[in-house]
Amino acid sequence: MSALLYADSLLDQKQENNLENDITLKKTLSNCDMDEGIECSYSQIFEIDEDKVQTTPEVVCVSSSLCDSGFTESINEKLNLHCLECVLEVPTKKTHTGGTIQCTCSNQEHDGFEDYVSEIYLHRLGLEEKYHVPACLDNQPEVSTGVRRVLIQWLTSVHHCLKLCQDTLYLAVNIIDRVLDVMQVSRDCLELLGITCLLVASKQNEICPPEIHELLEKCEDTFTREQVKQLEMIVLMATSFDLLAPTVQQFLEYFASFCLAIYAGDEEQTYRLKMARAVGRCLLELTLQDYEFCQFRPSLLALCVWKGSVELLKTYDGNFVPPGMTIVKQHYDLCLAEVNLFIDNFRQQCPDITSVCEKYADLYGQKM
Repeated sequence: MSALLYADSLLDQKQENNLENDITLKKTLSNCDMDEGIECSYSQIFEIDEDKVQTTPEVVCVSSSLCDSGFTESINEKLNLHCLECVLEVPTKKTHTGGTIQCTCSNQEHDGFEDYVSEIYLHRLGLEEKYHVPACLDNQPEVSTGVRRVLIQWLTSVHHCLKLCQDTLYLAVNIIDRVLDVMQVSRDCLELLGITCLLVASKQNEICPPEIHELLEKCEDTFTREQVKQLEMIVLMATSFDLLAPTVQQFLEYFASFCLAIYAGDEEQTYRLKMARAVGRCLLELTLQDYEFCQFRPSLLALCVWKGSVELLKTYDGNFVPPGMTIVKQHYDLCLAEVNLFIDNFRQQCPDITSVCEKYADLYGQKM
């Protein structure tokens, strides 16, 4: 009995010692200098309260003709973001700085995960509705479909010049549309929004994302580094820091790979299907500029572009039907008709399909 009492006393003493050690450790940590993190131009971004932590950028209060964006309801009751020109001070004068620094990247997203490609595809298929914003311009008084087209066309040229992977462009456009869906943006801020969304997408996808000064050079140094950093925080909050949006390009690559696996032993048919995939990559990149194609789900648009590319090259994909995908015939027929009309216009502008195949097979380091 005495032995048991002695053991209990040792246990109680050990617990007391552990408790004293924990208290001492906490006091030591509280007295240490905390890591200040990345230097930022804000004086107070993080307001630490006893009950909750708020990460809200300081809002610049200036008058504006545009109304509030309504963004406060979706994120935080205390968050009061207005349209972008209320938050950013955009200069009007431009200065030009020549020269660019090109960065490299890797786009082999499935390296090491080849056994899970189908599971990844099905997961993306289940998420696409969450990130799809078919009517992002409904509440934009200054951004029309034509203005959006010019923005995406310019952003595509910037993307090509920086030699980023293809999916980075699609993700950047998705981020732009999601921001336009929740915030009103003036035309003066569109270039800044474009390069900021491209920067955010690059940090998600690229091994070596571009530097901010590289992106500013594409705008002829119209904007400042601080404005990009400020808008980057706003973009991340507008997207709830959720950058895992499935892109239409990812679905096209899966559909093409699925069909190529079926005809793996037929060299001639495999070559034609690879040409169809290259044409599909080109067509999808061009459809990013057309607001009408944004109304269709990414998987549906990718399927119709794949079918149109196969038909354009007079080849055969075995009447491919994507696994796990629910297709409404009315929506499919409408989308396919729009794609075929787009392809007809494309053929008139670019009759040499072979050159397109070669360019879009090699442009992003992808093999035909």
